[in-house]
Amino acid sequence: MLQQTHDTQPILKQILALEGKAVKRIEQPKLEAFLNSVLNGDHLTNSLVLGATIGKDKHGIIVYLLTNIRVIRIRITDDGFDSSDIYLKQVTSINRGLLTQSEGGNDAEVRIESAQGIFGLRYRTGKEKIEEFFSSLEVVVRQAKMGA
Repeated sequence: MLQQTHDTQPILKQILALEGKAVKRIEQPKLEAFLNSVLNGDHLTNSLVLGATIGKDKHGIIVYLLTNIRVIRIRITDDGFDSSDIYLKQVTSINRGLLTQSEGGNDAEVRIESAQGIFGLRYRTGKEKIEEFFSSLEVVVRQAKMGA
């Protein structure tokens, strides 16, 4: 099967803008090849790139890619990058809410759940870019389930 290439340049540009802030160094050719292999022929419809804390006291970059059939999470750290995905038709729930003061105060959380696992993200409330991405994910998941 011939692997389709994607216009990953806008995503790469956003990731590279965080180089030196969230991670020390990113090898662009390796990252570009990784993005294309992760997309693997899917049609990219939306993306979200964030500097983030990944695990306990480890900084990096989180990338969410929304395609016509999957939501993909990529984690980039100084140690490298990895990805995991959930097929839209297999999402069992998307939960969004505010955290209590003991959990994080002014933070919000989103959890995408499926039989394969859970993606989660905590963020400061009022981050429109994040809220818009996950709102679009909810719409696409509903459409995928109606077409199932």
